[in-house]
Amino acid sequence: MFKWWQKLKIKWAKRELEKYAPKGEHLAYITKEEAKLLKKHGGAGLKVTATGIPSFFLKKLIGGIGDFIGGIGDAIGDIIGGIGDIIGGIVEGVIDFASNLVNGVLGMFGMSFDMPVYDSPSSFEVMQQGILVNKQSSVAGIPVVYGKRRIGGTRVFLDTYGDNNEYLVVCLSLCEGEIEGVNRIYINDQEITLPNRSGSNSVYTKETVQAVGSTLANGETSPFFVNGKARAHFEIFHGTEDQQSSALLSGSSFWSPNHRLRGVAYIACRFEWVKAEFEKNEQTVFNPWQGVPTINVEVFGKKVLTAYSSSDNTDSNTSSYETQQANTGVGAFDYSDNPANCLLDYLRNPRYGKGLNDNRIDFGAFRTAKLTAEQSIQFSQDFTSTFMSCNAVVNTEDTMMNNTKRLLQSCRGFLPYVDGKYRLKIETAEIPVNQFEITDDMIIGEIAIQSADKNAKYNECHLTYADEDKQFESNTFVYQDATAAAQDGEPLILKTSMPTVTKIDRVKHMAKFLVDRSRKQLTVGIRTTNEGQSVVAGDLVRINHQYSRTVGGTDITDFLFKSPTGTAVDSVYTAPDMIFRVVATTLNYDGTVTMQLVE
Repeated sequence: MFKWWQKLKIKWAKRELEKYAPKGEHLAYITKEEAKLLKKHGGAGLKVTATGIPSFFLKKLIGGIGDFIGGIGDAIGDIIGGIGDIIGGIVEGVIDFASNLVNGVLGMFGMSFDMPVYDSPSSFEVMQQGILVNKQSSVAGIPVVYGKRRIGGTRVFLDTYGDNNEYLVVCLSLCEGEIEGVNRIYINDQEITLPNRSGSNSVYTKETVQAVGSTLANGETSPFFVNGKARAHFEIFHGTEDQQSSALLSGSSFWSPNHRLRGVAYIACRFEWVKAEFEKNEQTVFNPWQGVPTINVEVFGKKVLTAYSSSDNTDSNTSSYETQQANTGVGAFDYSDNPANCLLDYLRNPRYGKGLNDNRIDFGAFRTAKLTAEQSIQFSQDFTSTFMSCNAVVNTEDTMMNNTKRLLQSCRGFLPYVDGKYRLKIETAEIPVNQFEITDDMIIGEIAIQSADKNAKYNECHLTYADEDKQFESNTFVYQDATAAAQDGEPLILKTSMPTVTKIDRVKHMAKFLVDRSRKQLTVGIRTTNEGQSVVAGDLVRINHQYSRTVGGTDITDFLFKSPTGTAVDSVYTAPDMIFRVVATTLNYDGTVTMQLVE
């Protein structure tokens, strides 16, 4: 029995410790085994800095992305929410998920329910114009380019010098480095040519002053080559950490050797004013410049880590990102448009990304997703390529949440947090082998079924994208499913966009996928025994639920979702053989597991 002063000390200590507890949490005693169980099912297990006491705040973000918000108090505020009662279906009653279910952010299309809105061609066009325009600022965010895209840039330096200020120099910041290089340069929408290229992607040679050619890329005479002399020069920098100052900009007294822009890919430009000349009252020499020229470039973007595997998994709370980035030998960063590689880079980069340490990444799962994305697929008679690619311009002034969702959208991916690590899972066709089967002896209570919602079912898709074959200008592809439209009796149109897909054949594939996926929306809510703890977000499962019904006065046994192997079903009823994707799981306090599944 405690003395009164001992009780007072305990009460005071409890109050003081709970001052530092994350919002909504309180002190509790748990065993080591219970702690492991909480971590397995999404509990963070991270120590609160002030006290050293671990907090198991729920970070199991199912189907979309992890929590990229720094404050523990806000860690799950945006993604926890009861989905309420799932109504209807052939089974009476519902399961109340409101108490402790994490809302899955996979959605019907392998993306978040609250994706950034790109629901019309006009909204996508606004974003696209921002990518291609030349801005002028000294504080604008620097974008990240993954894959290949045409972009504008930000003028961070402008000056004139020479006799009568005949030279205009411009420093155009492009994106975060190190990039693979610049493949094309446009002056006022006219593609020019430079003499020197290098590398497997034939990009213009870096850190070398080059003069424009006498002809444009289309073979026409260049207006920027006047009187036998190039009137525009360029010097390209890939954004390495050791790049030197631009020789081309050094003509300005304001540009010094200390202006190196390390880590930023940029292009140095010099334009020479030309005095007009006349002969017999007719102008024979024209000045090619009408104000500051608009420059666009086609960029092969950020170099990323491409060689990794499950052997890189670690429990060490450190990051090897910067060491790997500086590596020039085996395992060095390389150009890649594989969405798994791009997303992994964004999650790990400490400057423009989340800066996750190595122990928070399941490298094996990312490698599996990477191999899935790089499978060779024949999209059409004329186009065979990798299954998925990512050609994205990431706005670093937007939230990490939105940017990660866009990268996930490029591969129909989602990012469950399991055993303290983020795993990438790509929704794609999978061979139904060794899937977990939920049987009646595991099911607790009733099954909640929600059939397809007409408001989210489509037979036509208008998909807007940046068209690589049209210099990355906005374009819209329309896919129609005539059979589905006849069944529905009216057009059900989805208008959306894909900010990371740039090839028309991939766009066609994605548009069909979105329509087909929308038409398979059977959602099931179920609670299981602790045997369900082996299931994580992204897994494929089957449900074997047996029930009795009466047909023509005869009692028969049927199976709601499938027939067990080796057991015949009455000929009156053919049982569907359904496969479900797990989009949300929650470990309940009593050890049971609540799941949300989608067909």
